[in-house]
Amino acid sequence: MFVKVGSYLGDDFQAPSTPVTGLAFPPVAAWIKRHGSTTVGYQFIKVGATTVNKTIGLSDASIDTPVTLDAGGFSIVANDIAVNGTTTTYDYILWGASADDMAVFTYTGDAADNRDVGAFTFTPNFAFVLPDNVAGARQIWRSDQLAGDLSQRFDAAAAVNNIQAFGAGTIQVGTALNTNLINFYVAVFKTQANVFALTEFTGNDANDRDIAHGLGTTPVMAYVQAQTTATAGRLWFTGDGTTSHVFTAGADTTTGITVTGATNVQVDIEQNANTVVHTLVTFGQSLPSAGAPGN
Repeated sequence: MFVKVGSYLGDDFQAPSTPVTGLAFPPVAAWIKRHGSTTVGYQFIKVGATTVNKTIGLSDASIDTPVTLDAGGFSIVANDIAVNGTTTTYDYILWGASADDMAVFTYTGDAADNRDVGAFTFTPNFAFVLPDNVAGARQIWRSDQLAGDLSQRFDAAAAVNNIQAFGAGTIQVGTALNTNLINFYVAVFKTQANVFALTEFTGNDANDRDIAHGLGTTPVMAYVQAQTTATAGRLWFTGDGTTSHVFTAGADTTTGITVTGATNVQVDIEQNANTVVHTLVTFGQSLPSAGAPGN
């Protein structure tokens, strides 16, 4: 997979805005988070020519997205402060697919339980799913760190009957993520040295605690969330090097989670609750080699 992290300064939609161009790969998934305390993060998935989005913790997935993922970056195509306020800083991560470790796809729900969906070439370790606009349907993510058939929302504790398992070229979904005739948009990832790593740790209520991330290089993005308590996840980008975002609406901090190097991520007590198991997700920057196709 290809991974690019950066920041841009909003311009209040100067019709249209192009915050990122000239990438060496076409992004197929993205997260964008505004600096500040009032706006939730955005997720995007592009399948074919269609870019869909969902705000973190809300049930408003829509094809009428404020951002399009383009051949070499992304563009703002709607006047939305969540992605392009005047003189406001935004952090982003863009992912590009490759056959052996990342894919995107869509499926239409049929109300069946224990349904296998997807047709890619690897067994994933991580996935997130954006349901189309349906009452109460929020985005779901799962890592292979979770026990049984648990999966998580970005703003709540783990629950069953969503992403239930990973298989060779498939993910298994339950009825909660297979509403009849509703479209679902999926990004799947496989761990890869220096590019993507997953680990888990049990909290101990300490501040400035070092957690070994296992990526093999200094991450450019890190995300940590408790597995079994209804606590919003904390997101860190390389960006200004100090800001830690709550991925749902909430105040940024200069603590919470920070990256300290090629070995550790440092967490504070709000992401280190005593006896609670947490998942840690890290990505390293990965760009195509000179002359290689960005696919």
